[in-house]
Amino acid sequence: MTANISQNFGLEIRKMALFDIEAVHDNECKSFPDPWEKKSFEESLEHCDCFVLSKIINKQVFLSNTSKESESHDIISSPPKKIIGHFIGKAVENEFNIYNFAVVPEYHGQGYGFYFISRILEIHDQRIDRYFLDVRKSNSKAISLYLKLGFKVLYERKGYYQSPNEDALVMFLKKEGG
Repeated sequence: MTANISQNFGLEIRKMALFDIEAVHDNECKSFPDPWEKKSFEESLEHCDCFVLSKIINKQVFLSNTSKESESHDIISSPPKKIIGHFIGKAVENEFNIYNFAVVPEYHGQGYGFYFISRILEIHDQRIDRYFLDVRKSNSKAISLYLKLGFKVLYERKGYYQSPNEDALVMFLKKEGG
């Protein structure tokens, strides 16, 4: 499923940069009742693997006239992209902890989250044997996605989340041969 999805959906995965923080934080606020602060994202850039998922929002080819003379030169520029997801995690030895993952709610249920996480797992495939994450017990969409990717529930953390207070499920994925 992941082979042609990026082309079909007009997607790009790239390293998160400082100039992305505003959009990432806006998306975080849309996605979670207790969002990370901007400073947390900035600090993560220094110590973690941080990626954004962006989508082409207008597939038109943009042309502009670069000459003021009668002779014109058409330049094709990149279509505008909107950040629709973000991912933050960190590897320690052969284990990887996923700290923050979100796809903006308006894009839920369309394959974007599955594609994004699948590609991140592929990027780390050679050096990582085990992945861990926490998820709100009530976040059935995320839990369903993680189960589809092969994650299993290890245990519950009582009262892990605040605003509102809620238990977390600790989930685990062991790669084959790991």
